[in-house]
Amino acid sequence: MLSSGTIFLLCFKLIPPERGTYAMRTLFALACLIAATPALAQEPSYTSWDSRVSTDAITDAVRTDAWIGSPDGLVLAVLCTSPDSFSIGLAPTDPLIAIHFIAAGRTTEVAWRVDQSPAHFDQWSVRRGTGGSPYTVSTRNTLELTEAILAGGDEIMFRVHGITTTFTLSDAQSHITRSMSACGARRRVDIKE
Repeated sequence: MLSSGTIFLLCFKLIPPERGTYAMRTLFALACLIAATPALAQEPSYTSWDSRVSTDAITDAVRTDAWIGSPDGLVLAVLCTSPDSFSIGLAPTDPLIAIHFIAAGRTTEVAWRVDQSPAHFDQWSVRRGTGGSPYTVSTRNTLELTEAILAGGDEIMFRVHGITTTFTLSDAQSHITRSMSACGARRRVDIKE
């Protein structure tokens, strides 16, 4: 994710010195920053898991999502968009990382591991963003990944498109099981809490 300072500097540099005074460039940069503030405020937490239950105003369908962000510009999301639609995916929050997702084919390799366990190398589906949402990559082995996360550990690491990031697993269990329950997803093994 871009920080407020980075956004200010990028906007400041959009107007070359020969085209505007220092004051004009500063005002333009402040206007950019003000316009970006709501988006910055809505970024996922970078230190802890969060979740949300929402109801569609037209269909009354309940959606339960859990997520955590990383300072490396990725969000790990556990989604229940309908009773039989449970998925886990990674989405970029940084525009420079989003370019890698857009340039991907229909699948891409994602490596992941919990703590020091052996790494998994899987082909994940690339999903095209709609309505302004980013491209995402989603695992084809949702329950396997879910069980690895819920089995415990301190952190999970992912590598996608050359970007390696780490997410804490502290408090992940309560948020993920809420999403699983909403979708009727069941654990294949009994996981100790």
